[in-house]
Amino acid sequence: MATKHEQGHGEKHEQGHGEKHEQGHGEKHEHGHKEVGEEKPADEKVQALCDKVKPDFEHKSGIKAEEFKAVRYASKVVHGMDHFVKVWLGKDHFCHLKIHEPPHHTGEKPALHDYQLNKTKHDHIHHF
Repeated sequence: MATKHEQGHGEKHEQGHGEKHEQGHGEKHEHGHKEVGEEKPADEKVQALCDKVKPDFEHKSGIKAEEFKAVRYASKVVHGMDHFVKVWLGKDHFCHLKIHEPPHHTGEKPALHDYQLNKTKHDHIHHF
Protein backbone atom coordinates (compact mmCIF):
# COMPACT_ATOMS: atom_id res chain seq x y z
CA MET A 1 0.00 0.00 0.00
CA ALA A 2 1.51 3.29 -1.03
CA THR A 3 1.15 6.51 0.89
CA LYS A 4 1.55 9.97 -0.52
CA HIS A 5 3.09 12.90 1.24
CA GLU A 6 3.03 16.34 -0.29
CA GLN A 7 5.81 18.66 0.73
CA GLY A 8 5.48 22.33 1.41
CA HIS A 9 7.41 23.15 -1.80
CA GLY A 10 5.08 21.19 -4.06
CA GLU A 11 7.30 18.10 -4.24
CA LYS A 12 5.57 14.77 -3.81
CA HIS A 13 6.77 11.47 -2.43
CA GLU A 14 5.09 8.15 -3.02
CA GLN A 15 6.16 5.51 -0.58
CA GLY A 16 5.62 1.81 -0.63
CA HIS A 17 7.35 -1.11 -2.28
CA GLY A 18 8.62 0.96 -5.21
CA GLU A 19 9.61 4.18 -3.47
CA LYS A 20 9.46 7.15 -5.85
CA HIS A 21 10.78 10.62 -5.18
CA GLU A 22 10.42 13.72 -7.29
CA GLN A 23 13.60 15.56 -6.44
CA GLY A 24 14.70 19.10 -6.97
CA HIS A 25 18.13 20.30 -8.03
CA GLY A 26 21.31 18.77 -6.79
CA GLU A 27 23.76 16.00 -7.33
CA LYS A 28 22.29 12.51 -7.54
CA HIS A 29 24.05 9.31 -6.63
CA GLU A 30 23.25 5.60 -6.77
CA HIS A 31 19.55 4.77 -6.66
CA GLY A 32 18.82 8.37 -7.74
CA HIS A 33 19.21 9.76 -4.21
CA LYS A 34 21.18 12.84 -3.33
CA GLU A 35 24.11 12.11 -1.09
CA VAL A 36 23.97 12.71 2.65
CA GLY A 37 26.70 12.02 5.15
CA GLU A 38 27.33 8.69 6.82
CA GLU A 39 24.51 7.24 8.93
CA LYS A 40 25.39 7.37 12.62
CA PRO A 41 23.69 6.54 15.92
CA ALA A 42 21.71 9.52 17.17
CA ASP A 43 23.16 11.47 20.09
CA GLU A 44 21.77 13.96 22.62
CA LYS A 45 22.18 16.89 20.19
CA VAL A 46 20.09 15.12 17.52
CA GLN A 47 17.46 14.15 20.11
CA ALA A 48 17.27 17.80 21.23
CA LEU A 49 16.64 18.87 17.61
CA CYS A 50 13.88 16.26 17.30
CA ASP A 51 12.31 17.42 20.57
CA LYS A 52 12.19 20.99 19.20
CA VAL A 53 10.33 19.97 16.03
CA LYS A 54 8.05 17.31 17.58
CA PRO A 55 5.03 19.66 17.96
CA ASP A 56 5.34 20.70 14.30
CA PHE A 57 5.62 17.04 13.20
CA GLU A 58 2.53 16.05 15.21
CA HIS A 59 0.56 19.00 13.83
CA LYS A 60 1.54 18.42 10.18
CA SER A 61 1.28 14.61 10.24
CA GLY A 62 -1.78 14.33 12.48
CA ILE A 63 0.10 11.70 14.50
CA LYS A 64 0.33 11.83 18.29
CA ALA A 65 3.56 9.90 18.83
CA GLU A 66 3.73 7.46 21.77
CA GLU A 67 7.51 7.86 21.66
CA PHE A 68 9.73 10.27 19.76
CA LYS A 69 13.23 8.84 20.02
CA ALA A 70 15.96 9.67 17.52
CA VAL A 71 17.63 6.41 16.47
CA ARG A 72 20.02 7.20 13.60
CA TYR A 73 20.85 10.23 11.49
CA ALA A 74 22.86 11.57 8.59
CA SER A 75 23.69 15.20 7.86
CA LYS A 76 24.39 17.35 4.82
CA VAL A 77 26.03 20.77 4.84
CA VAL A 78 23.85 23.39 3.16
CA HIS A 79 23.40 27.00 4.28
CA GLY A 80 23.56 25.62 7.79
CA MET A 81 22.93 21.88 8.15
CA ASP A 82 20.20 19.48 7.07
CA HIS A 83 19.77 16.53 9.41
CA PHE A 84 17.93 13.42 8.18
CA VAL A 85 16.80 11.54 11.27
CA LYS A 86 15.18 8.14 11.76
CA VAL A 87 12.75 8.50 14.70
CA TRP A 88 11.04 5.68 16.62
CA LEU A 89 7.38 6.56 17.20
CA GLY A 90 6.55 3.50 19.35
CA LYS A 91 5.81 -0.16 18.60
CA ASP A 92 7.05 -0.90 15.05
CA HIS A 93 6.48 2.65 13.78
CA PHE A 94 9.30 4.81 12.45
CA CYS A 95 9.52 7.99 10.42
CA HIS A 96 12.30 10.01 8.82
CA LEU A 97 12.56 13.73 9.53
CA LYS A 98 14.39 16.40 7.58
CA ILE A 99 15.40 19.06 10.09
CA HIS A 100 17.14 22.23 8.91
CA GLU A 101 19.52 23.77 11.41
CA PRO A 102 20.37 27.32 10.26
CA PRO A 103 23.82 28.82 10.83
CA HIS A 104 24.16 30.05 14.41
CA HIS A 105 24.82 33.66 13.38
CA THR A 106 21.30 33.94 11.86
CA GLY A 107 19.57 33.48 15.21
CA GLU A 108 16.94 31.30 13.49
CA LYS A 109 15.62 28.16 15.16
CA PRO A 110 15.83 24.62 13.74
CA ALA A 111 12.80 23.75 11.64
CA LEU A 112 11.09 20.64 10.32
CA HIS A 113 11.35 20.85 6.52
CA ASP A 114 9.83 17.48 5.65
CA TYR A 115 9.08 13.98 6.91
CA GLN A 116 8.41 10.49 5.59
CA LEU A 117 6.04 8.03 7.27
CA ASN A 118 5.76 4.22 7.09
CA LYS A 119 9.48 3.64 7.60
CA THR A 120 10.99 0.58 9.28
CA LYS A 121 13.99 0.25 11.56
CA HIS A 122 15.89 -1.29 8.61
CA ASP A 123 15.22 1.51 6.08
CA HIS A 124 18.32 3.50 5.21
CA ILE A 125 18.28 7.27 5.51
CA HIS A 126 18.36 9.08 2.16
CA HIS A 127 18.04 12.69 1.05
CA PHE A 128 14.44 13.70 0.47
